[in-house]
Amino acid sequence: MKKILSIFIAMMVLAGALLTGCAAKVTTETTGAAPAAEAAKTWLIATDTVFKPFEYTNEKNEFVGIDVDLMAAIAEDQGFNYKLESLGWDAAVAAVQAGQADGLIAGATIKQERIDSGWIFSDGYFDATQTFVVGADS
Repeated sequence: MKKILSIFIAMMVLAGALLTGCAAKVTTETTGAAPAAEAAKTWLIATDTVFKPFEYTNEKNEFVGIDVDLMAAIAEDQGFNYKLESLGWDAAVAAVQAGQADGLIAGATIKQERIDSGWIFSDGYFDATQTFVVGADS
C-alpha cells in the first residue's frame, strides 16, 4: 500500500512550470485489473486539469492527457481502481497532505525544498527548460 501511495505522489514529477488555477470539480472513475483483495479499494487521485498536454478536460468534460494515460497504465499494471478528482493545484496538494486524497498526479518540478518537505518523486520523465524565442528579423 505504501508503495502504491509513493507511486501516486511520485507522479507529481512531470516537471516544467505549472500553471496554477482552479478548474471545475470533475471526477471520473477508472477500473484497472484489480485483484479481488484490492478491488474493494478505489484510490482517490487528486489532479489539476488546466495543464495541457499533461492533464486537462476535453469538450466532453472527460479527463485527457499524458498524466491521465500514465495513471491508467499504472493502475492496470499494478491492478487497482482509482477515481480522478480535479481540485486545482493548491487544493490537490492540500488534500494529499491532509489524507483526503490517496495521491496526486499533475505536472510538478522536482525541487529540493519539496523533497525536504516530504514529497516523494519518481525519476523524472519530462525535462522542461525555459526558452525565449523571437523571429530572425527581430
